[in-house]
Amino acid sequence: EEEEEEVEDGEDMLQTGSKEELAEQFKHIMMERFLGGQDGDHISYLDIDNNEQYDDLVLRSRDAEDAYFDEESEEECDSTQQIEDDREFNPPPLRPRKRSESPDKS
Repeated sequence: EEEEEEVEDGEDMLQTGSKEELAEQFKHIMMERFLGGQDGDHISYLDIDNNEQYDDLVLRSRDAEDAYFDEESEEECDSTQQIEDDREFNPPPLRPRKRSESPDKS
């Protein structure tokens, strides 16, 4: 019965084409089935999810680094804002202007 349903859907059927086109169609169908969780009878998704050998460690490292620097940037923004706020409420003391020495006009 399941095979009949798949045939009726037509999604999992290979179309006509060259050998390369059929291979691409096959890979696409199999990838969609895998990503859609339809291969549970043939593969254990939990084994894949829990196996660190399949993890993209470069991507994870990059994500961790991005998160670290994003956090650091937020702290910098907070401290910069705090400094600006402090200046607004506590301006630096006024200093008398230095008078430039002007030549005598005698």
